[in-house]
Amino acid sequence: MWNPDRIRAFAGRMRNRFLPACGPEQNSSIKLIWLTFYCTPRPRADIWGVSRLTLRILAVNVLSLATLVGGSLYLVTYQEKLVATEINALQREASIFATALGEGAVFRSPAGHYSVSGNLARQMVSRLVDKTNIHTQLLNPQARVITEQKQEPPPPEQDPLDTSMSRKKFFGTLDRMVAYFSSLLENILFQHQDLPGISDALAFTPNTPDTAAALSGKSSSTAWRLENGHIAFSAAVPITRSGVILGVVHLWRDSSRIDETMRSVRWDFLRVFLGALSITILLSLYLASAIAHPIRRLAIAAENIRKGHSDAGGLPDFSRRHDEIGDLSLALRAMTATLESRLNSMEKFAADVSHEIKNPLTSLRSAVETLARVKTPEQQQKLLSIISHDVLRIDRLITDISKASRLDVELSRTEAVAIDMRTLLGNLADAHATTAAGQEASPHIQLDLPPQEVPLMVTGNHDRLMQVLENILANALSFTPPNSQIHMEARHKDAHLLEIRIRDEGPGIPPHKLETVFERFYSERPSNEEYGYHSGLGLSISQQIVKAHGGQLLADNHIDNQGNIRGAVFTLLLPLRNSA
Repeated sequence: MWNPDRIRAFAGRMRNRFLPACGPEQNSSIKLIWLTFYCTPRPRADIWGVSRLTLRILAVNVLSLATLVGGSLYLVTYQEKLVATEINALQREASIFATALGEGAVFRSPAGHYSVSGNLARQMVSRLVDKTNIHTQLLNPQARVITEQKQEPPPPEQDPLDTSMSRKKFFGTLDRMVAYFSSLLENILFQHQDLPGISDALAFTPNTPDTAAALSGKSSSTAWRLENGHIAFSAAVPITRSGVILGVVHLWRDSSRIDETMRSVRWDFLRVFLGALSITILLSLYLASAIAHPIRRLAIAAENIRKGHSDAGGLPDFSRRHDEIGDLSLALRAMTATLESRLNSMEKFAADVSHEIKNPLTSLRSAVETLARVKTPEQQQKLLSIISHDVLRIDRLITDISKASRLDVELSRTEAVAIDMRTLLGNLADAHATTAAGQEASPHIQLDLPPQEVPLMVTGNHDRLMQVLENILANALSFTPPNSQIHMEARHKDAHLLEIRIRDEGPGIPPHKLETVFERFYSERPSNEEYGYHSGLGLSISQQIVKAHGGQLLADNHIDNQGNIRGAVFTLLLPLRNSA
């Protein structure tokens, strides 16, 4: 029995002797197959050091070849034709023998009767069957044997140059194996059920229906199925002279010629099979290496990332392959980069939350500690007001943080629908007009929309896009002076983008803060507004919503002709529905 450990040890010695050690420099395409099996760390699921994917590819390809060679060994139709040809040939030979004996071995007695001369018949039969494998029987009209000749087939010619005993032994063993499996396949699939059977005791004897038919004047030939599964052929032809039956020529032949022909054909198929098998194995190994090797590298890199030993850049890039594995590597790299970005964002968010909550908690703690030491009601009332303010501030922070943390999940689970931004902007302007009806100094909203025939349709979450517009408008209202205007307009920026601009007439945004305003917990509030009234998450949440819709949220200032800042401008860009 083969020992797997000894085989692996031998392969290791051969690798160390003929191939260099595995390392990062071993990246040439020539060593790709070698690297797949020996230079790549393998999980325990491998079988004898070979990946299951490789074994499956080999199994599928080799199975198809095995089916082909099995079909080649099972040459039923070809064998049936050979059997029919052998019967006809034996019938013709028997006719030739009978004609020759009727002309050369028959003599006429003085009384005018014809008979077969035994001595002449023996000599002629001996010459006729010389160097053949025909078993010849000459019978008299009473079915008694006059003469019988048994000839063995000549031995196969030996190659005088072939003196290698090991070569003879190898090919002899291989020939016996092919013969064994061929006979086994024939016995299973082709048992000659359509041929009449005959016992081994009656085979090659004159006691057959063929001789009986020949004695009655009719030529007859039969293919017999022997007890051992082989075939034997018999043919009987009467010897006649002047219409009188003088005897019968009965010929037997075994199936050695057919077996030799079938063996030769199977050998030819086997040679083709071995050549095709070698090519198939090499191509299968190359295919497996081209698939299994990059997948292994991706799996190992993913495992290293999971364990924290690498980052998203550690994933190999197979995009140059331009196939499914290249697409898989790109998808994994993008997914890992996204997850890494989200994890970093979560860490930063947690740090920002800790900082923002710590400030009111510190103030609250100081107020509570001081409250026990103050004596006057006025001071106690002032400290209670601070405590109430800090509690409300913490409550607003926790509420906004909760909304921000649920935003990604909500956006990913909500089904996108068609939204008419014309209606959304109109409802927003009407709602503000209704709430500002009793306030004389409230800013006025000027809405500028294109004609009705110009569609302002986008795809997304209706409530979240309304939240974005409300946040921007609330921010504009808080900075816009009384009795001024807020301009809202919508138009097609190009064939694919809808542009919504909301411009106020406030102090604007410091130029170095145009990007900072979208950071979490950033708060730049008017001087007359109470501190802590806003959490600083409004614009950050708005930008997160817009990015989830495939758009952009930009901040800028409105500059007049003299270069003075005349207000802040927030621009919302969303993909149009017909271009999505």
